Amino acid sequence: MQDLNDKATDQTLTAVEWNELPTEIQNVIEAWGQTLTSGDLDQLGKGIAAYAAASQFYTGSGTANAHIATPLGTVQSPSDYFTGMIVRFRPSIANTAAATVNVNSLGIKSIKKENGTDLSPGDLDTIRDAWIRYDGTNFLLSNWAANSGNPGEFVGHFVRTSGSVYTLYPGIGGEIVINVNGARLVRTTTLTFDFGNLDTGSEVASTAYYFYIDNVAGVMTAVVSVTPPTVLGAVGKVGYHPSRTDERCVLGVWNDVTSNFTNAIHMPDGKVLFIEHESDHEHNLVETAITSWRNEPVNIPETAVSVLFTAGAVFTSGDGMAVWGKDGASSVLTAGAMSPVADLDIMFFGVTAGTSRTTYQLNAEMPIVDRTAPALNYGTTRDLEDHYMIVNGYRDLFAPKL
Repeated sequence: MQDLNDKATDQTLTAVEWNELPTEIQNVIEAWGQTLTSGDLDQLGKGIAAYAAASQFYTGSGTANAHIATPLGTVQSPSDYFTGMIVRFRPSIANTAAATVNVNSLGIKSIKKENGTDLSPGDLDTIRDAWIRYDGTNFLLSNWAANSGNPGEFVGHFVRTSGSVYTLYPGIGGEIVINVNGARLVRTTTLTFDFGNLDTGSEVASTAYYFYIDNVAGVMTAVVSVTPPTVLGAVGKVGYHPSRTDERCVLGVWNDVTSNFTNAIHMPDGKVLFIEHESDHEHNLVETAITSWRNEPVNIPETAVSVLFTAGAVFTSGDGMAVWGKDGASSVLTAGAMSPVADLDIMFFGVTAGTSRTTYQLNAEMPIVDRTAPALNYGTTRDLEDHYMIVNGYRDLFAPKL
Protein backbone atom coordinates (compact mmCIF):
# COMPACT_ATOMS: atom_id res chain seq x y z
CA MET A 1 0.00 0.00 0.00
CA GLN A 2 1.36 3.42 -0.95
CA ASP A 3 1.73 6.35 1.45
CA LEU A 4 -1.54 8.28 1.24
CA ASN A 5 -0.70 10.85 3.92
CA ASP A 6 -0.62 14.54 2.97
CA LYS A 7 -2.34 14.13 -0.40
CA ALA A 8 -1.94 17.43 -2.19
CA THR A 9 -4.33 17.04 -5.14
CA ASP A 10 -7.50 18.74 -3.95
CA GLN A 11 -7.35 16.62 -0.77
CA THR A 12 -8.94 13.71 -2.65
CA LEU A 13 -7.99 10.12 -3.47
CA THR A 14 -8.36 8.47 -6.82
CA ALA A 15 -10.43 5.30 -7.03
CA VAL A 16 -7.29 3.20 -7.33
CA GLU A 17 -5.74 4.87 -4.30
CA TRP A 18 -8.89 4.52 -2.20
CA ASN A 19 -9.31 0.85 -3.10
CA GLU A 20 -5.94 0.06 -1.61
CA LEU A 21 -7.35 0.70 1.90
CA PRO A 22 -10.35 -1.71 1.79
CA THR A 23 -8.18 -4.25 -0.04
CA GLU A 24 -5.77 -4.30 2.90
CA ILE A 25 -8.70 -4.78 5.29
CA GLN A 26 -10.22 -7.53 3.14
CA ASN A 27 -6.91 -9.40 3.03
CA VAL A 28 -6.78 -9.52 6.85
CA ILE A 29 -10.36 -10.81 6.98
CA GLU A 30 -10.05 -13.42 4.23
CA ALA A 31 -6.64 -14.76 5.30
CA TRP A 32 -8.38 -16.78 8.02
CA GLY A 33 -11.16 -18.23 5.87
CA GLN A 34 -13.87 -15.65 6.50
CA THR A 35 -16.28 -14.77 3.67
CA LEU A 36 -16.96 -11.07 3.33
CA THR A 37 -20.48 -10.14 4.34
CA SER A 38 -22.32 -6.97 5.27
CA GLY A 39 -24.11 -8.90 8.00
CA ASP A 40 -21.02 -9.14 10.21
CA LEU A 41 -19.26 -5.92 11.16
CA ASP A 42 -16.75 -7.69 13.44
CA GLN A 43 -14.84 -9.51 10.71
CA LEU A 44 -11.81 -7.22 10.87
CA GLY A 45 -11.55 -7.72 14.63
CA LYS A 46 -11.80 -11.48 14.18
CA GLY A 47 -9.05 -11.39 11.57
CA ILE A 48 -6.76 -9.35 13.80
CA ALA A 49 -7.46 -11.70 16.72
CA ALA A 50 -6.58 -14.69 14.55
CA TYR A 51 -3.27 -13.10 13.53
CA ALA A 52 -2.47 -12.34 17.16
CA ALA A 53 -3.27 -15.90 18.20
CA ALA A 54 -1.62 -17.95 15.48
CA SER A 55 0.53 -15.88 13.13
CA GLN A 56 3.68 -17.00 14.99
CA PHE A 57 3.07 -20.63 14.02
CA TYR A 58 4.87 -22.01 10.97
CA THR A 59 4.94 -25.39 9.27
CA GLY A 60 8.16 -27.28 9.97
CA SER A 61 10.18 -29.21 7.39
CA GLY A 62 13.79 -29.71 6.36
CA THR A 63 16.46 -32.07 7.63
CA ALA A 64 17.61 -33.01 11.14
CA ASN A 65 19.98 -30.08 11.53
CA ALA A 66 18.73 -27.68 8.84
CA HIS A 67 15.12 -26.83 9.59
CA ILE A 68 12.67 -24.80 7.50
CA ALA A 69 9.72 -22.80 8.85
CA THR A 70 7.02 -21.92 6.30
CA PRO A 71 4.04 -19.58 6.97
CA LEU A 72 0.60 -21.18 7.04
CA GLY A 73 -1.39 -20.87 3.81
CA THR A 74 -2.09 -17.25 2.89
CA VAL A 75 -1.04 -15.92 6.29
CA GLN A 76 1.44 -13.06 6.00
CA SER A 77 4.84 -13.23 7.69
CA PRO A 78 7.43 -10.54 8.50
CA SER A 79 9.50 -9.56 5.47
CA ASP A 80 12.76 -9.56 7.42
CA TYR A 81 14.18 -10.79 10.72
CA PHE A 82 13.94 -8.40 13.67
CA THR A 83 15.08 -8.56 17.29
CA GLY A 84 12.37 -10.13 19.44
CA MET A 85 10.72 -11.96 16.53
CA ILE A 86 9.07 -15.15 17.82
CA VAL A 87 8.56 -18.24 15.69
CA ARG A 88 6.84 -21.47 16.69
CA PHE A 89 6.99 -24.63 14.57
CA ARG A 90 6.76 -28.39 15.01
CA PRO A 91 10.02 -29.96 13.77
CA SER A 92 9.50 -32.69 11.19
CA ILE A 93 12.59 -34.53 12.50
CA ALA A 94 14.63 -34.39 15.70
CA ASN A 95 18.03 -32.71 15.58
CA THR A 96 21.17 -34.75 16.11
CA ALA A 97 23.64 -31.88 16.58
CA ALA A 98 23.85 -28.08 16.25
CA ALA A 99 20.99 -26.88 14.06
CA THR A 100 19.81 -23.98 11.88
CA VAL A 101 16.47 -22.63 10.68
CA ASN A 102 15.33 -20.70 7.61
CA VAL A 103 12.09 -18.82 8.31
CA ASN A 104 9.98 -17.83 5.29
CA SER A 105 13.09 -17.98 3.07
CA LEU A 106 14.57 -14.96 4.89
CA GLY A 107 17.93 -16.69 5.34
CA ILE A 108 19.59 -19.39 7.41
CA LYS A 109 20.11 -18.63 11.11
CA SER A 110 21.64 -20.75 13.87
CA ILE A 111 19.41 -22.01 16.68
CA LYS A 112 21.02 -21.79 20.11
CA LYS A 113 19.96 -22.61 23.64
CA GLU A 114 19.01 -19.59 25.73
CA ASN A 115 22.44 -19.76 27.36
CA GLY A 116 24.03 -19.25 23.93
CA THR A 117 25.40 -22.77 23.46
CA ASP A 118 24.69 -25.09 20.54
CA LEU A 119 21.72 -27.42 20.72
CA SER A 120 22.15 -30.92 22.09
CA PRO A 121 20.71 -33.94 20.26
CA GLY A 122 16.96 -34.09 20.76
CA ASP A 123 16.48 -30.43 21.75
CA LEU A 124 14.31 -30.16 18.63
CA ASP A 125 11.83 -33.01 18.77
CA THR A 126 8.78 -34.11 16.81
CA ILE A 127 6.76 -34.53 20.03
CA ARG A 128 6.68 -30.82 20.96
CA ASP A 129 6.66 -27.40 19.27
CA ALA A 130 9.89 -25.43 19.07
CA TRP A 131 9.64 -21.85 20.36
CA ILE A 132 12.46 -19.68 19.05
CA ARG A 133 13.16 -15.97 19.54
CA TYR A 134 15.51 -13.92 17.36
CA ASP A 135 18.14 -11.94 19.31
CA GLY A 136 19.53 -10.02 16.35
CA THR A 137 22.07 -12.72 15.45
CA ASN A 138 20.64 -16.15 16.25
CA PHE A 139 17.37 -17.76 17.19
CA LEU A 140 17.25 -18.86 20.86
CA LEU A 141 15.26 -21.99 21.68
CA SER A 142 13.14 -21.31 24.77
CA ASN A 143 12.09 -24.91 25.37
CA TRP A 144 15.27 -26.90 24.80
CA ALA A 145 15.11 -30.27 26.53
CA ALA A 146 16.94 -29.34 29.74
CA ASN A 147 14.52 -26.44 30.37
CA SER A 148 11.33 -27.86 28.87
CA GLY A 149 7.95 -28.04 30.58
CA ASN A 150 9.10 -31.36 32.00
CA PRO A 151 12.80 -30.78 32.73
CA GLY A 152 12.99 -33.92 34.86
CA GLU A 153 11.45 -36.16 32.21
CA PHE A 154 11.93 -39.76 33.29
CA VAL A 155 9.58 -42.60 32.38
CA GLY A 156 10.23 -46.15 33.51
CA HIS A 157 9.26 -48.85 35.98
CA PHE A 158 11.67 -50.07 38.68
CA VAL A 159 11.30 -53.62 40.02
CA ARG A 160 13.56 -55.42 42.50
CA THR A 161 14.14 -58.62 40.54
CA SER A 162 16.32 -60.19 43.25
CA GLY A 163 17.76 -59.21 46.62
CA SER A 164 20.61 -57.19 45.12
CA VAL A 165 19.28 -56.41 41.64
CA TYR A 166 16.91 -53.70 40.45
CA THR A 167 15.65 -53.77 36.85
CA LEU A 168 14.34 -50.68 35.08
CA TYR A 169 11.53 -51.66 32.70
CA PRO A 170 10.00 -49.56 29.90
CA GLY A 171 7.06 -47.43 31.02
CA ILE A 172 4.29 -45.72 29.06
CA GLY A 173 4.66 -46.29 25.33
CA GLY A 174 6.97 -49.25 25.83
CA GLU A 175 10.01 -47.02 26.34
CA ILE A 176 12.40 -45.89 29.04
CA VAL A 177 12.77 -42.13 28.51
CA ILE A 178 15.10 -39.76 30.35
CA ASN A 179 16.70 -36.36 29.82
CA VAL A 180 20.37 -36.25 30.81
CA ASN A 181 21.94 -32.80 30.54
CA GLY A 182 19.46 -31.80 27.82
CA ALA A 183 19.88 -34.98 25.77
CA ARG A 184 16.71 -37.07 25.48
CA LEU A 185 17.62 -40.75 25.72
CA VAL A 186 15.18 -43.50 24.74
CA ARG A 187 15.51 -47.24 25.35
CA THR A 188 13.05 -50.05 24.58
CA THR A 189 14.81 -52.82 26.55
CA THR A 190 15.39 -53.24 30.29
CA LEU A 191 18.33 -51.75 32.17
CA THR A 192 19.83 -53.61 35.17
CA PHE A 193 21.33 -52.03 38.30
CA ASP A 194 23.38 -54.26 40.62
CA PHE A 195 26.72 -54.31 42.39
CA GLY A 196 28.40 -55.19 39.11
CA ASN A 197 27.73 -51.54 38.17
CA LEU A 198 29.59 -50.12 41.20
CA ASP A 199 31.74 -47.15 40.28
CA THR A 200 34.29 -48.06 42.94
CA GLY A 201 34.87 -50.50 45.81
CA SER A 202 32.67 -53.44 46.76
CA GLU A 203 29.28 -53.95 48.41
CA VAL A 204 28.79 -52.79 52.01
CA ALA A 205 25.80 -53.69 54.19
CA SER A 206 23.74 -51.10 56.10
CA THR A 207 24.58 -48.49 53.48
CA ALA A 208 22.64 -46.31 51.05
CA TYR A 209 23.33 -46.73 47.33
CA TYR A 210 22.33 -44.45 44.47
CA PHE A 211 21.47 -45.47 40.92
CA TYR A 212 22.59 -43.19 38.11
CA ILE A 213 22.05 -43.21 34.34
CA ASP A 214 25.09 -42.12 32.38
CA ASN A 215 24.79 -40.86 28.80
CA VAL A 216 27.56 -42.72 26.97
CA ALA A 217 27.46 -41.59 23.35
CA GLY A 218 23.67 -41.51 23.43
CA VAL A 219 23.32 -44.88 25.18
CA MET A 220 21.85 -45.29 28.70
CA THR A 221 24.43 -46.86 30.99
CA ALA A 222 23.74 -47.98 34.58
CA VAL A 223 26.01 -46.78 37.41
CA VAL A 224 25.71 -47.64 41.13
CA SER A 225 27.48 -45.45 43.70
CA VAL A 226 27.60 -44.75 47.44
CA THR A 227 27.93 -41.05 46.57
CA PRO A 228 24.56 -39.28 46.84
CA PRO A 229 23.48 -36.80 44.17
CA THR A 230 23.19 -33.07 44.69
CA VAL A 231 19.85 -32.48 46.43
CA LEU A 232 17.59 -29.42 46.63
CA GLY A 233 19.23 -26.56 48.47
CA ALA A 234 22.79 -27.83 47.94
CA VAL A 235 25.41 -26.29 45.64
CA GLY A 236 25.58 -28.00 42.26
CA LYS A 237 23.25 -29.46 39.66
CA VAL A 238 20.29 -30.99 41.47
CA GLY A 239 19.79 -34.67 40.78
CA TYR A 240 23.25 -35.28 39.30
CA HIS A 241 26.42 -36.88 40.66
CA PRO A 242 28.35 -34.05 42.38
CA SER A 243 31.60 -34.69 40.49
CA ARG A 244 30.33 -36.47 37.35
CA THR A 245 27.62 -34.19 36.03
CA ASP A 246 26.88 -36.44 33.04
CA GLU A 247 25.30 -38.96 35.45
CA ARG A 248 21.70 -38.35 36.57
CA CYS A 249 20.34 -40.03 39.70
CA VAL A 250 17.20 -42.10 39.22
CA LEU A 251 16.89 -43.86 42.57
CA GLY A 252 18.22 -44.09 46.12
CA VAL A 253 17.97 -47.45 47.91
CA TRP A 254 19.06 -48.83 51.26
CA ASN A 255 21.18 -51.99 51.38
CA ASP A 256 20.28 -53.70 54.65
CA VAL A 257 22.21 -56.01 56.97
CA THR A 258 21.25 -59.05 54.90
CA SER A 259 22.72 -57.34 51.82
CA ASN A 260 19.36 -56.87 50.15
CA PHE A 261 18.10 -53.68 48.56
CA THR A 262 14.88 -52.31 50.02
CA ASN A 263 11.85 -53.44 48.06
CA ALA A 264 9.62 -51.10 46.07
CA ILE A 265 5.93 -50.80 45.36
CA HIS A 266 4.20 -48.29 43.09
CA MET A 267 1.65 -45.92 44.59
CA PRO A 268 -1.53 -44.60 42.92
CA ASP A 269 0.24 -41.29 42.20
CA GLY A 270 2.82 -43.19 40.13
CA LYS A 271 5.67 -42.60 42.55
CA VAL A 272 7.75 -45.32 44.15
CA LEU A 273 7.46 -46.23 47.82
CA PHE A 274 10.15 -48.42 49.40
CA ILE A 275 9.11 -50.89 52.05
CA GLU A 276 11.23 -53.20 54.16
CA HIS A 277 11.10 -54.72 57.65
CA GLU A 278 14.69 -55.56 58.47
CA SER A 279 16.81 -55.28 61.61
CA ASP A 280 18.32 -52.08 60.17
CA HIS A 281 14.94 -50.48 60.58
CA GLU A 282 13.87 -51.57 64.05
CA HIS A 283 14.39 -49.28 67.00
CA ASN A 284 13.93 -49.83 70.74
CA LEU A 285 13.38 -46.33 72.09
CA VAL A 286 14.04 -44.67 75.43
CA GLU A 287 11.06 -45.18 77.73
CA THR A 288 11.67 -42.59 80.46
CA ALA A 289 9.84 -39.27 80.58
CA ILE A 290 11.67 -36.16 79.32
CA THR A 291 10.96 -32.46 78.85
CA SER A 292 12.90 -32.08 75.58
CA TRP A 293 12.96 -33.95 72.29
CA ARG A 294 15.15 -36.97 71.51
CA ASN A 295 16.65 -37.47 68.07
CA GLU A 296 16.35 -40.89 66.41
CA PRO A 297 18.37 -41.46 63.21
CA VAL A 298 16.69 -43.53 60.48
CA ASN A 299 18.42 -45.66 57.88
CA ILE A 300 17.29 -44.26 54.55
CA PRO A 301 19.07 -42.71 51.54
CA GLU A 302 19.73 -38.98 51.37
CA THR A 303 17.33 -38.81 48.42
CA ALA A 304 14.39 -39.73 50.68
CA VAL A 305 11.91 -36.89 51.15
CA SER A 306 9.73 -38.53 53.79
CA VAL A 307 9.68 -41.62 55.97
CA LEU A 308 6.76 -43.91 56.74
CA PHE A 309 6.91 -45.50 60.16
CA THR A 310 4.99 -47.37 62.82
CA ALA A 311 5.44 -46.27 66.42
CA GLY A 312 4.09 -47.85 69.56
CA ALA A 313 3.96 -47.18 73.28
CA VAL A 314 2.69 -49.16 76.27
CA PHE A 315 1.34 -47.08 79.18
CA THR A 316 0.54 -48.48 82.64
CA SER A 317 -1.01 -45.70 84.74
CA GLY A 318 -1.20 -41.94 84.98
CA ASP A 319 -1.51 -39.15 82.42
CA GLY A 320 0.96 -38.78 79.57
CA MET A 321 1.62 -39.03 75.89
CA ALA A 322 4.25 -40.18 73.41
CA VAL A 323 5.02 -37.52 70.84
CA TRP A 324 6.56 -37.54 67.32
CA GLY A 325 7.77 -34.65 65.21
CA LYS A 326 10.06 -33.67 62.37
CA ASP A 327 13.78 -33.43 62.93
CA GLY A 328 14.46 -30.09 64.60
CA ALA A 329 11.41 -29.99 66.85
CA SER A 330 12.29 -27.81 69.85
CA SER A 331 9.19 -27.02 71.88
CA VAL A 332 9.10 -27.91 75.60
CA LEU A 333 7.36 -31.10 76.73
CA THR A 334 5.58 -31.00 80.06
CA ALA A 335 5.46 -34.01 82.39
CA GLY A 336 2.02 -35.57 82.46
CA ALA A 337 0.80 -33.37 79.60
CA MET A 338 -2.05 -34.58 77.38
CA SER A 339 -2.29 -31.67 74.90
CA PRO A 340 -0.45 -30.98 71.61
CA VAL A 341 2.84 -29.13 71.83
CA ALA A 342 3.82 -26.07 69.84
CA ASP A 343 5.71 -27.61 66.91
CA LEU A 344 3.74 -28.06 63.72
CA ASP A 345 3.14 -31.43 62.00
CA ILE A 346 3.26 -33.22 65.34
CA MET A 347 1.86 -36.71 65.60
CA PHE A 348 1.14 -38.04 69.10
CA PHE A 349 -0.86 -40.49 71.16
CA GLY A 350 -1.51 -40.63 74.87
CA VAL A 351 -3.50 -42.04 77.76
CA THR A 352 -5.54 -40.49 80.57
CA ALA A 353 -5.39 -41.43 84.23
CA GLY A 354 -5.94 -45.11 84.90
CA THR A 355 -4.42 -48.22 86.34
CA SER A 356 -4.74 -50.68 83.44
CA ARG A 357 -2.10 -51.23 80.79
CA THR A 358 -2.88 -49.38 77.51
CA THR A 359 -1.10 -49.91 74.20
CA TYR A 360 -1.13 -47.30 71.44
CA GLN A 361 0.17 -47.64 67.90
CA LEU A 362 0.66 -44.95 65.30
CA ASN A 363 1.17 -45.29 61.52
CA ALA A 364 2.37 -42.07 59.96
CA GLU A 365 4.46 -40.34 57.30
CA MET A 366 6.88 -37.58 58.27
CA PRO A 367 8.92 -35.30 55.99
CA ILE A 368 12.70 -35.37 56.30
CA VAL A 369 14.32 -32.03 57.17
CA ASP A 370 18.05 -32.81 57.12
CA ARG A 371 18.63 -35.38 54.39
CA THR A 372 22.34 -35.70 55.14
CA ALA A 373 21.46 -37.02 58.62
CA PRO A 374 17.86 -38.27 58.33
CA ALA A 375 16.12 -38.55 61.69
CA LEU A 376 12.84 -38.13 63.54
CA ASN A 377 12.25 -36.44 66.89
CA TYR A 378 10.32 -38.14 69.66
CA GLY A 379 9.59 -37.81 73.33
CA THR A 380 7.29 -38.99 76.09
CA THR A 381 5.83 -37.02 78.97
CA ARG A 382 5.72 -40.03 81.27
CA ASP A 383 7.58 -43.29 81.83
CA LEU A 384 6.52 -46.12 79.55
CA GLU A 385 6.62 -49.86 79.81
CA ASP A 386 7.64 -50.17 76.15
CA HIS A 387 8.43 -47.75 73.33
CA TYR A 388 9.38 -48.69 69.77
CA MET A 389 9.54 -47.54 66.13
CA ILE A 390 9.74 -49.48 62.85
CA VAL A 391 10.59 -47.74 59.59
CA ASN A 392 8.19 -49.10 56.98
CA GLY A 393 9.39 -47.19 53.98
CA TYR A 394 10.27 -43.89 52.37
CA ARG A 395 9.53 -41.84 49.29
CA ASP A 396 12.45 -41.14 46.98
CA LEU A 397 12.97 -37.69 45.43
CA PHE A 398 14.25 -38.91 42.06
CA ALA A 399 12.25 -42.11 41.55
CA PRO A 400 10.48 -42.25 38.15
CA LYS A 401 6.82 -42.20 37.34
CA LEU A 402 5.45 -45.18 35.43
